Amino acid sequence: MLDRLIETDSDSPWRVAAIAPIAGPYDLSGTEFPGMVDGPSSNSSAYLAYLTLSYIQIYGGDTNEVFASPYNTQVSALLDGKHAFNQIAQVLPSPAPCSVRSFWRQ
Repeated sequence: MLDRLIETDSDSPWRVAAIAPIAGPYDLSGTEFPGMVDGPSSNSSAYLAYLTLSYIQIYGGDTNEVFASPYNTQVSALLDGKHAFNQIAQVLPSPAPCSVRSFWRQ
């Protein structure tokens, strides 16, 4: 909105050269992660799996390093774009920490 206003205001001393949208999770360690781990929602496990698999795909790693059995073999298949979010949430345990190895629950 501000960019459009600056662009259309002929008296503006600024000129718009480029615009980049921004979105994403903010304050992961302070709000997002505690909400996924301790949150009362039955969807917390699905959110945790989605975030974790995203990081694994970007930065490398293996689902076996993070997820406890049998979820280590199920997460990738569930998050293949063919399953609805509620289907994923039904398969993964609640609370969310039950789906990860004990090392990650500390």
